[in-house]
This record gives sequence, structure tokens and C-alpha cells, in this order.
Amino acid sequence: MNYVKFLFCVILQMSFFSCVVDRPGEGKSAVRGYFMAQSLIDALDKFNKDSSYYPIDLYSLIPKYLNDFPVNSSKFYLIYDRPDSIQDYVLQFKYYGPGTNICNYTPTNKWKCYGFY
Repeated sequence: MNYVKFLFCVILQMSFFSCVVDRPGEGKSAVRGYFMAQSLIDALDKFNKDSSYYPIDLYSLIPKYLNDFPVNSSKFYLIYDRPDSIQDYVLQFKYYGPGTNICNYTPTNKWKCYGFY
């Protein structure tokens, strides 16, 4: 009987926790990430429109397409990667709380987010 009560309590707590906590890609921190990434996405689109490819690194965007990089912090940071294909890139931001959350942007798929607790 104690095992059943314990199991019931665990399930109840997990249900409550999943209702209260934002899913990856939702909430204030995610909105901040989308906002900070948007200036880079816009600059990358302009660079691609002018050059017909995406840059190898973000330094190629300054100063013509972007004045400065968004500020990274210990709780939030952006990562840019251009795979071998010059017609695609991945812009990723990570944020913490609760757990580790990762959101990836590609021109083809737009935003995809996931997280770990």
C-alpha cells in the first residue's frame, strides 16, 4: 500500500511540474533568445541575398550587415555553424532554467527546440 501511495505522489508531482514549467522554446528565456537571434537571422538573409551563400563565420557580417553581436552570457548564448553546404546554416541558442534548453534555427526548417532536465 505504501508503494502505491508513493507512486501516486510521484505521478502527481510530475503532472504538476509539467503543467507549471514552460516547454523548451516557450517562456521568457526562449522569447529573449528568439529576439536576440532575429538580428543575426536578418543579417544572414541580407548577406545571402547579396552573395548567394551564407558566410563561414559571423565576423563577415560586421559592419555591413550587423553593427555588433548580441551579448552572450553564462545563462544564454548563441552559436552559428555553416555546414559544408553554403546554402544552409544553423543558428542555435541555449538557455537554462529549468534544465538545459536548446533551440536551433535553419532557413529551411525555422525553429526546433528541445530540452533536458
